[in-house]
Amino acid sequence: MQESITDTLRGYDTCTLADALAKLNLQAHSQGYSGPGLHCFTSSCSPVAGYAATARIRAADAPVTGHHFFRHSEWWSRIETLPEPRIVVIEDMDREPGSGACLGQVGAALFQALKCVAAVTNGAVRDVDTVDSMGFALFAAHVTPSRAYAHMIDHGQPVEIFALPIHSGDLLVADRHGLIAIPLEHASEVCARAAEVRSQKKKFIDFCRSPRFSLDDLDPQLKELQI
Repeated sequence: MQESITDTLRGYDTCTLADALAKLNLQAHSQGYSGPGLHCFTSSCSPVAGYAATARIRAADAPVTGHHFFRHSEWWSRIETLPEPRIVVIEDMDREPGSGACLGQVGAALFQALKCVAAVTNGAVRDVDTVDSMGFALFAAHVTPSRAYAHMIDHGQPVEIFALPIHSGDLLVADRHGLIAIPLEHASEVCARAAEVRSQKKKFIDFCRSPRFSLDDLDPQLKELQI
C-alpha cells in the first residue's frame, strides 16, 4: 500500500520542512508558519499532519443565538467532506483570546470520531491530561479550567493562527516547534527536499563530531549544507 502524503510528512519535524520550503523558494522565508505563542499541551508532540477544518469562535460573552459551541451539526457534515486525516483549526476572535476553552475532552472525542488527529487554536484548551490519554494532540496559546461562553461564529472560513493564514482544506503539519502550511501542489517536492535536508544535516553533524573536523574544512562543509 502506497504511503499517503500525510504519512510521509509526519516523518519530518516542522524545522526540517521549513528548511525544505526555503530551499524550494516557493514563498518568502518568513511566511508559511505560525509565529510565537503556539504551544503543545499534550505529552507527545511528535509531528501530526492533516487537512485543516476551520472555525471561528468567541468565548468572553454569551452568544446571541444561545447555541452551545458544539451544537452545529452542519460543521460536522462539512468536516466529513475534507480529506483524511484532519486537523481542527479554531481561531478565537475575542479581543483577548483564551478567556474560555474552545476544546476539551468532549470536543476531542467528537473530533477524533470525525477522523481529526489534533486541534490548533490561538485561544485556550482544557482537560489536557484526559485528552492526552486519548491520543489527541492539542496546540494552543493557553489552558483554562472553563469554557466560559465558547460559541461558534462561523466555520469553513479563512482563519489566522499566530500570523499564519489558513483556509479550509489546507495541508498542515504541527509539532512542538509550531505549525507549518505545506502547499498542496508542491507537497511531494517538499517531502523529497526534506529528505535531502535531513541527510545534509546529519552529514554535517557527523563531520563536527568526528576527528576529521578542522577549520580548514568547515567552510566547504557549510557551503554543501547551503547555510
